[in-house]
Amino acid sequence: MSHSQRFPRCMNWLRSMVPSCVRAALAILATSIAISSGAQAQVQPLPPELRGEIEGIVEEAEVPGTAVAVIEGGELRFLENFGTSDLARERPVDDETIFRAGSISKSFTAIAIMQLVEDGRLQLNGPVSDYLPDLVIDNPWEATDPVRVVHLLEHTAGLNDIAFRHYLIEGSEYTIADAVRLYGPYRSRWRPGSRTSYSNAGPVIAGRIVEIVSGQQFEDYVAEHVFGPLGIENASWTRTAAVERNLADSFSFDGMTPEPFVEIVGRPSGSLNVSASELALLPMLMLRRGTWRGEQLLSSASIDRIERPSSSDAARAGLQFGYSLGNDPNLEGRVTFFGHDGSIDGFVSTARYAPELNAGYVVLMNMTSPALADVATAVRAYLEREAREPSIVAAPIPEELRQMLSGQFQTSTPRRSFLAPLIGLSQWEGARLEGDSLRFKGKNWTHVGDGRFHAEGESAPGLIALADGDGFVLQSGTVTYRRSSTAQMWLKLITVVLIGAVSVAAAIYTPVWLFGAFRGKLAERGGVAPRVLPTLALVVALAAAIAPLMLFGTGSFELLGQPTIMGWLVFAITFAAPFVVVISAVWFWRRRGNRVSTLIGMTQLTAASIICLYLMHGGWFALRIWNA
Repeated sequence: MSHSQRFPRCMNWLRSMVPSCVRAALAILATSIAISSGAQAQVQPLPPELRGEIEGIVEEAEVPGTAVAVIEGGELRFLENFGTSDLARERPVDDETIFRAGSISKSFTAIAIMQLVEDGRLQLNGPVSDYLPDLVIDNPWEATDPVRVVHLLEHTAGLNDIAFRHYLIEGSEYTIADAVRLYGPYRSRWRPGSRTSYSNAGPVIAGRIVEIVSGQQFEDYVAEHVFGPLGIENASWTRTAAVERNLADSFSFDGMTPEPFVEIVGRPSGSLNVSASELALLPMLMLRRGTWRGEQLLSSASIDRIERPSSSDAARAGLQFGYSLGNDPNLEGRVTFFGHDGSIDGFVSTARYAPELNAGYVVLMNMTSPALADVATAVRAYLEREAREPSIVAAPIPEELRQMLSGQFQTSTPRRSFLAPLIGLSQWEGARLEGDSLRFKGKNWTHVGDGRFHAEGESAPGLIALADGDGFVLQSGTVTYRRSSTAQMWLKLITVVLIGAVSVAAAIYTPVWLFGAFRGKLAERGGVAPRVLPTLALVVALAAAIAPLMLFGTGSFELLGQPTIMGWLVFAITFAAPFVVVISAVWFWRRRGNRVSTLIGMTQLTAASIICLYLMHGGWFALRIWNA
C-alpha cells in the first residue's frame, strides 16, 4: 500500500475520535499536507472522448508507440499508452516504457542553474568567463557585452547551433567538459543579449558551469538535487542497463525504418531518457511553484524567472513571453502553456503546463511525426474546455511605427549561418496594415500598445516592433525578422527568374551547337571553346548551389555529419566553381565567336558569376557541410 493510500485511512480513524469542529480543522490540515507532500489522486485512463480522438490521430499517422500523461488540479490524473514500443516483439507501451525526451533536458539544466543561483554560488548575469576562463568565445562585443550565463539558457549568446558533425560524436565515456571542447569553436554572430537564436551549444556550456560551481558531475548533481527529491527513479542521461530494459525502439517518418540510438555528449541539451509518468513530475513541480513534498526545490520567484525572458531586446522592450530559461511558452490557444518540446533519434516529445489552469500534459512518441502536435492540441483543447478566450484591447498604432510595418521581412537569426543564403532567396514574409491590425505570417495581429502585437487565437502578445542595429525589425520570443525593401525582394526574385531562363536557354542551345560541332560547322564561327566554356561555368555554378541543398535535404546525420564521398563532392564543387567561372571568362574573352555565341556566352557567364558571388557571400565557398 502506498503512502497516499494509507494516509486517508489514518484520517478516517481520527475523525471518529474527535468532535465535528476538530474534524473540520483536520480536513483542512489533511488537504494542506497532501498538497505539500505531493500525494496524488488515483491515476486513471484518459476520458473516453479524448482517448478516442488521440487513438485516431496516432493510428492515422501510423505512430508505433505513444504515451500520454494529463495533469489536472496539479495532480497526475490520466495516464494512457498506445501502440507498441518494440515492433519485432510486439511489446506494448506501458507505464514503465522509456522514451528519449530530447530538448526537454534543457528544462532540468535550467533548474540546476537556478538552484545554484539561489544558493548564492552562481550569478545568472555573471560572465561565462568568470566560471570557464579557458573557454574561448569569439565575441567582438566582449568589452561591453560579454556572453553571460543567462544568454546560454535563453539562446541570446548569438552562437550557431552545433554543427552536423557534433551529432555523431557519441559515447557515455565523454564528459560534459569534453562536450564543451568538442562543440567548439564558438562565435557570437551579433551582440550577446540582443536577439534569440536556438543553439544546443549554450545549455551544454551551462551544464559544465553547474559542474564547476557545484563540484559534482552534471548528472550526479541533477540526480541528487532534482530527480531524487521529485522521486524520478528510472530516468537517466545515458543508455544504462536499467534504461535498456524498458527503452522503446524508435523509427523515422515512415514508422518502419529504425533510428539508431546516438549517445550524444551534449547531455544537458538533449539526452534525457524517461517515462511519461516520471516526466510529468516536471510540470507538476512548476505548477507547485517549486515546492515538492514539503521541500522547496526552487523558490516561487525562481519559477517566475524561469518562465519570463529578460536577456533579449524584445524582453527588455516589454514582450513578456518568449524563450526563457530552458522554457519555451506556447501561446497558441486560450491559455499560455509553458514548458518545452524535444526531438532526438526518432523520438519526439512535449511537456507543458498552464499555471492559469493548474494543469499540464506530457506526450511521448517513438516516431518522428507531426502527429505529436495534433495529440498535444487535442489534450490542450480538453484542458482549456472551460477557459475563456483572452480579451484583446486594441491600441492605436503610432504614425512612425505605421510607416515601417508594411513591407517584406526575413529571418535574420537562423540557427546556423549556413542557412542565410537560403533564407535570403526563399523567405519573404509580407506584412501589411489593416487599420490597427497587422497581417503577418498568415495571422491577424492586433496592436495592444508599445509596439506589441497580439495574434488572433493566441493567449498573449507574441510579437514586438523594434529598431536595432539592422534597422527596423519584428521580434517574436524566438525569432527576429529584419525588414527588407520591396525593391530588394523584386531584384532577387527577378534575378532568380533570369538565371532560370538563362539555364533553360543554355539547355536548349547546347544540343544545337553540339550538333554543329559534330558536322564541323563551328570552325569558321569561333570553334567549340566559346560555347563549351560558358556552359561549363554555368553548370558548375548551378551545381555549387544545388548539391548542398540535395545533401542537406537528406536529413541524414550519417551523410551530413562526416566527410563522406558526397560531402567531399560538395566541398570540391563549391571550391572549384568560382575558379571555373573566372578561367572560363578569360578563355571566352580571348576566343569569343560570332555575335550570337558571344551574347549567349556572356549571359551564361554573368549568371554563373552572380551565383558564385552570392554563395561566397553566404559562406558556401569550399563548403564542408559536416561543419555547417
